This record gives sequence, C-alpha cells and structure tokens, in this order.
Amino acid sequence: MKIMIAMLATETNSFAPLPTGLSNFHETCYFDGDATRQPRHAFTAAMHLWRQRFEREGIETVESISTFAQPGGITSRITYETLRDKLLSDIRQALPLDGVALFLHGSMVADGYEDCEGDILRRVRGLVGDACKIGVELDLHATLTPDMVGHSDLILSFKLYPHTDIADRAAELAELMIRTLHGRIRPRMAICETGMISLWRTSDEPMAGFVRDMQAAEASGEALSVSFIHGFPWTDVPFSSAKMLVICDDDDQAAEAVARKFARRIVALRDQTGPRQFDMDPGIDHALSLPEGPVVLVDTGDNAGAGASSDSTFLLRRLLDREIGNVATGLYWDPIAVRICMDAGEGAILRLRVGGKCGPESGDPLDLCVEVRRILPAASQTFVDAPAPMGDSVWIRTGDEVDVILTSIRCQTLHPDAFEQFGIDLRRKRLVCVKSLQHFYDGFVRLTPHIVYLSVPGALDMNFARIPYTRRDGDYWPRVEQPSAMADILL
Repeated sequence: MKIMIAMLATETNSFAPLPTGLSNFHETCYFDGDATRQPRHAFTAAMHLWRQRFEREGIETVESISTFAQPGGITSRITYETLRDKLLSDIRQALPLDGVALFLHGSMVADGYEDCEGDILRRVRGLVGDACKIGVELDLHATLTPDMVGHSDLILSFKLYPHTDIADRAAELAELMIRTLHGRIRPRMAICETGMISLWRTSDEPMAGFVRDMQAAEASGEALSVSFIHGFPWTDVPFSSAKMLVICDDDDQAAEAVARKFARRIVALRDQTGPRQFDMDPGIDHALSLPEGPVVLVDTGDNAGAGASSDSTFLLRRLLDREIGNVATGLYWDPIAVRICMDAGEGAILRLRVGGKCGPESGDPLDLCVEVRRILPAASQTFVDAPAPMGDSVWIRTGDEVDVILTSIRCQTLHPDAFEQFGIDLRRKRLVCVKSLQHFYDGFVRLTPHIVYLSVPGALDMNFARIPYTRRDGDYWPRVEQPSAMADILL
C-alpha cells in the first residue's frame, strides 16, 4: 500500500486588511516534501506522526508540501493556485495511491475561491479515483462545506481550543485511515448544522464536559469519531457556522442520530458558552482590583492567529494614558521598529514610533521614548511542545516601566517564554497583556489564575450579531434568537 501525506493550511479573516501571499507561507512554515525529515515544527506535528504510524504499519509513505500561513486576509489567487497545483502535481507523480492524508485548515478563502479546501479535495479525488481513501484533519475553526465532505472518506477536527490536541487528532485519523484501508471499517459521515456563530473555549465548563462526552461516545463505540466544528466567525462565506460532524461504521442513520444528539446539546448550552469579556477600562479596573501578582489581560481584538495585524495600539495607549506601570505587553508586529532598534543596539535610548501601521483597525502609532533592553535575532516561542517563529525580536521599555516585545514576524502570544527568553520575570509584573484569543491559555494559566478578557477595538469584532457579512446570510444565532437550522434541531 502507498499513501500520500501533505499540509496546506491557513485561516482567512475576510475582514482583515492584510492579504495572504506566498511570503506568509514561507515565513510561517514551508517544507517541500521533507517536513518529516526536519526537526519538528510548531505546525508539522501531524506530518511527523503520520509518517511514523503509516510506516510502522508497513505502508509506503510519500510526502508533498507541508505549509501553513499565519492567518490573515484573503489569499491571493496566484498564491493559492501555486500551492494547490504543487500538491496536485506531487499526487499525480505518486500515483497509484491507496490513500491520501491531508492537514487542511477548513477556513481558507482565496481570490476566486470561497471554498479552497473543497476545491482541493474535489481535484484530489479526480486524480486518485473513488477507490483511494482520503482522510482530512481540520482545525475546529473550519467552515465545513458539502464539497469537503462529498470528496472525502474521513474528516475530523481538533476537539480543544486552545489547540493542544493536534497530534492526538492526527493519531486518531491515522488509525481510522489504516482500518479503512484494510477494510475493517466503512466510514459514514453525517453533519448537523446548529445555526450558531460564536467562540467556544473548551478549557472552561460546560465546554470541557461537552468535549469529554464526545470522547466518551467514541470510547463506547457509539461513533468512530465525533467532532464539533466551531466555525470561524470572521470568514464571510455561505457555509460559515458551527456544525457537528460524526463518523460511524457503515451506518448513515446512526451517524445522523449521534450528530443530532450532540447538536441539540450544544444548542441548549448556547447562552452558557459564549465568550465573556470586559470593555477596556472596566477590565483594567477589575484586573487592578485582583490580589497582588500577575494578572493576564487579553487583547482579543488584535489576535494574529485570527487574521488581525497584531500592531494595534489601543490597549497600550490606554495603559500609558492611565500611567499604569510594571506591565509587560506583546507581541507587536513592527518590523520597521525592530530594524531601528537593532541598528541602535542594546542599551540605546531613542524616540521610537510603535505600532498603528496597518490601517484603522490598528489605531494610531505611538511615539515613545524607549530603552532597547535586549535584541534576539530569530527568536521563537513555544506552541504545545515545538517552536513557533517570532523572527528578529526586541524588548523595549518605556519610562513608565512598560515592557513591550516587538517582532518582525506577525504572530500571536502563545507562551510565557515569548517574554521570558528576553529576561523578563513575569511573576513580578502587575499586568501581562497578550495579543491572543485563547492559544495563550495553557502556558499562562500556569503563571496565574487571574485572566481577564478584554473587548478591544481591532480587526476582530467579538459581537457576532453585528459582523457585516455580505456572503453569509443573517439567519444565525445570536443575530436571530432561533434561526431555521436551530428550529430544525429542536423539533
């Protein structure tokens, strides 16, 4: 037997001002057929695991591209078609194939392609034929479409947000692929639409319990796989919404029943599971009222991991205006400021314009007098158990005792070592401000239990009822109290 493995992924924020081009893929993660022969990267865990597992089974494993771009705006047509066609060319050269395992995001949109993953899978199916088994691992913030399901044999997504289970889900897909290839199971997939657009933090109850129950259904044999596809609120395409996806063995009706059962439950939990956060000043006041020790303030409006520019100054300006010191904040994408600081050198004191460069969502730039405390070329931070690049990075300090981390690669804050590698002791800080939505959580919750989510202006509007969709209709919760899809579930 022979199987092809590959990764082509990014998450598209239709409202973000930054187009996604080839340089983004190459800067974030790009391997041309040799990802599993290189040290493990933050985005290549699935590729490494698949090669190991399939080869242990005696399956010849061939490898195509493995590439991931930091989420951003619409992917350029030439970028998408270049990467897609490279993947298809590698598959064509590897034929005949018994299987294809793909790591895709599920919410990639390119100029001229609203459903990149559906387009990829349709073309792959056309090359490999109906007998070849196609398995796909998706981010749980995917936009699941009929083309994606119709041209695959197996699809599953991460279960956890933050996404600490990427390797676990890759292992699950590998086992299901092997059983399918050997004819031990005949997977049947069913989708149940919920009619909801929101964010669900699985580290908190009741979502943590919902995930445990999905896993219990798999462990009991009720289903081969149960995935809650959260959807991505800022992808403006017709199928954007949360869905249950269930796989059963040769039983369409069972898969539909399990999907419907879990859909009913997540709909019933809708008012208990949405993101709760403070406006800026009330949130800062609340953080300052908490017991002494670091409090993490989360700037949810400027998360690079959801396509924002990561250079907004709204929160930093507010902290400076209020003269709040003993603060660490990051990560700010500002390659121009990084270059100036590197030229000035460590210990330099200079006037520096910081942030506010990418558009109205970034706010106005800040003109600060800063000290260059430390410069780290080619810095990285930890994501799960692998390095994620930050690029050339600089620690600057303002006269108000505010420590700011600037990076040359746009990225969200993932781990305390994003600060600590510079020599910053976060445990001694009053406030630690991170640009993220949730991926920071596992690392920073070990630092402090005090985490305060802030609604900050930026590219990510957390009021889902007012997102200005043009391609996705308005029949969804919370814009509508009981949209048609939800009414169907509750019948």
